[in-house]
Amino acid sequence: MRFESLRRQLTLALFFPLFLFALWDVWSTHQEAQEAATAVQDHMLLSAARMMGRHISSDASQIRADSPPVALELLDAPGDDHVFYRISDARGNLLAGYDELQVPELDFAPEQMHSAMSFVAGAPVRVITYAQPLLAGEPVLIQVAQTLLAQQQQFKTLWWNALQRQLVFVVLWGVLLIFHQHLKRLARHIQSQGRFMTDAAHQLRTPLALLNTQVVYALRHAQADVRQEALDAMHTTVQHSAHLVKQLLSFTHFESLTTKQLAWVSTDVRAVVQDVLESFALSAQQAHIDLGYDGTDQAVWCQSDPVLLREMLSNLVDNALRYTPTSGAVTVGVTHKQGRPIIFVQDNGPGIAPAERERVFERFYRLDPTTAGSGLGLSIVREIAQNLKISLELTQPSTGSGLIVRLIF
Repeated sequence: MRFESLRRQLTLALFFPLFLFALWDVWSTHQEAQEAATAVQDHMLLSAARMMGRHISSDASQIRADSPPVALELLDAPGDDHVFYRISDARGNLLAGYDELQVPELDFAPEQMHSAMSFVAGAPVRVITYAQPLLAGEPVLIQVAQTLLAQQQQFKTLWWNALQRQLVFVVLWGVLLIFHQHLKRLARHIQSQGRFMTDAAHQLRTPLALLNTQVVYALRHAQADVRQEALDAMHTTVQHSAHLVKQLLSFTHFESLTTKQLAWVSTDVRAVVQDVLESFALSAQQAHIDLGYDGTDQAVWCQSDPVLLREMLSNLVDNALRYTPTSGAVTVGVTHKQGRPIIFVQDNGPGIAPAERERVFERFYRLDPTTAGSGLGLSIVREIAQNLKISLELTQPSTGSGLIVRLIF
């Protein structure tokens, strides 16, 4: 139905930006965890390089570079990580360590640091190059490198911890959003029920007041013919009141129904239509209205609730009979369109102007207040149609006056 389609569009419109935000958040968290793990490894490598730098000395003739074991022990971590180092003079000549490490082609100032990714023996490593100043001469370049197993393990830990916190936040946000939506629906339902009770009380007050007037009128007159006329009027009022109460109860029941409460079974739509027509045959005859069937003679099957379907169709036929003039015609039929069953109810009454076709589904709304009825028939039809996922379509005949109501399954 149009309502369901609009709700689906709004849901998708809300979901898409949330989905994009979730993707951005996952990517952002990934980058932050990677940067944090890299920063930790860079700090450890720089600490080891500085400790090695404290054990380098020089004089006028040579530079003495010793690698203290404690410096490399800073980089010890569980796993199979490998540590490499290189000590070079300012021109890149190897003084100690591994020749596989490449010296960056940069001009280093004293205590300047440079970090980068590189490869040693085909394995990716993180390399820190530190310019250790000397008392005499140019600074010495100290490079310390480590493979990435510990770094990646730390990255995964940081990322997973961040994702868990965000997942908890998203779940809590979702629960609060659902709770908020339920509160809004509950508030709307309470407000709607309040309006319904006010409208229902007003609708019942009128026939009861009229009935009281008719009783008083009958009691004041002793003539038999006057009392009979009053009794006939009271009978009409009681019938109207009984119909109104029945419609009120029906509307309250169908409004509170959920899809899970429906009895979904394979239903012969044509058989339901024939049953409804038979139940209204006498009423149509008494009103001098031609009530007939125009459609397929074959069974038309669909998954539906036959009780609700009969109630919905009964309200449509009853509404058509009420607004069709004497000697008019009401036709009910069953057709197909692209494999979907369609029930139509057509009359040659005054019809409904396009501007009024949405309002007629409102509770207690009547186009002609002088016509007998409760103003709930089409409201009940809409509630049932929404539960049965049936589309409602109001049109007018191509020629003449009247109304055509189509139920599209």
